[in-house]
Amino acid sequence: MTSLHHIAQALDSTAVRKIPAEPTGAAKIFQFHCRTNILHSVFTLKSRIQEIEIKNLIAPPITTAKNLVNSYRRRH
Repeated sequence: MTSLHHIAQALDSTAVRKIPAEPTGAAKIFQFHCRTNILHSVFTLKSRIQEIEIKNLIAPPITTAKNLVNSYRRRH
């Protein structure tokens, strides 16, 4: 799960970057909404990564053919 942790850290460092010129009017509102959507997506992804890490710490996944077949059957 270390790779997921590194992804979360990379998302932290690249989520918000300053834009050199400050837009005005509608462009400023549009930019604000874009940043808000990006941040929301980043935080959602990070929380999902953390949930996966916690679940795997509590009960590490055991992937066997039988488990895969059973999980497929439960979903369909």
